[in-house]
Amino acid sequence: MRMVMQIKNECIGSVLGVLAVLLFVFSTFGILSIPFYVFCLFALFFCLILILFSAVRAISRNELNYFHAAALVLLIFTIISHSMQIFLPETSFDALWYHLPSVQAYVMNNKLSYDSTLYQTLYPQYGDLFFMIGYGLKGVTGARFISFLFFLLLMHITFLSLRSKLKFSTSLLGVLTVALFQVVSWQSSTVYVDLISTVFFLWSLYSLIRFQATQRQAFLFQSALCSGVFFGVKFINLGFFPLVFLISLGLLWKSKSFLFFWALTLAVAFPWYLRSWWYSGSLMYPIGTTYAEPVIKQMGVSGWNEWLLLRFTHIWQLPAEFFLHSDGY
Repeated sequence: MRMVMQIKNECIGSVLGVLAVLLFVFSTFGILSIPFYVFCLFALFFCLILILFSAVRAISRNELNYFHAAALVLLIFTIISHSMQIFLPETSFDALWYHLPSVQAYVMNNKLSYDSTLYQTLYPQYGDLFFMIGYGLKGVTGARFISFLFFLLLMHITFLSLRSKLKFSTSLLGVLTVALFQVVSWQSSTVYVDLISTVFFLWSLYSLIRFQATQRQAFLFQSALCSGVFFGVKFINLGFFPLVFLISLGLLWKSKSFLFFWALTLAVAFPWYLRSWWYSGSLMYPIGTTYAEPVIKQMGVSGWNEWLLLRFTHIWQLPAEFFLHSDGY
């Protein structure tokens, strides 16, 4: 069991990161197929099996009291209730007009294709490629199932992060609190990329801190890989670049590990931006293109500098919105 735990801590984030890269490569070269989707799904199930081992071991190592029992029952009930939403019709606005159309286009074409009528096909889309696994096997319901799997992965990395500093009971309460957040509940079974983005962000930070504590290269590789996927989920994640840079600089600046971390991070994330430049002439479409100038003016800002300032200012408001949102948007 100890060996299983060690493998789990070192490879779950790596499995997810490698899977994201494989999805990008296979979709770029147009070699998507049902067997490949099945393989990807089994890789995700493998991660869940390791998480189950981790949960059983964590529970067995702690003497359960009434608080632990009540919290576990409530957490299990919350997970089951979230899973029921998978079978409901997809009604989320962004899922219907933004994510699902591009996912459907990729599955139908068996490749990562650019469609001039779907501007989002020029954006970083590691998250949408994960949804492609479920959609390719079971349509919208399958895509929502993938979202639920990442909800479970979020619960796991949240527990690992808290447990590294806090007691079992406090960590369990933290996981339950996150599971009950309205935004987490809503996105646990809808085709949005925010949970996927959060999972990779937390895996990157957790692995980076673990590398600093243990100096095990597997953690450094995992951290850089997950960081690259995080920056390749959506453009707005670039707003976290200064934060990740400062954290990595503080933990790694005395060694060559800092250069390795950013070399791998950029290698994983940059292909999406290169793809945007190839089709549109802009690394971050539509920034810098004549197409978007009228849109910017309609938004009531004077130019790209003011628009970028507003966007990056908005990023630092996201934690507050995560706690306070109540309308699902």
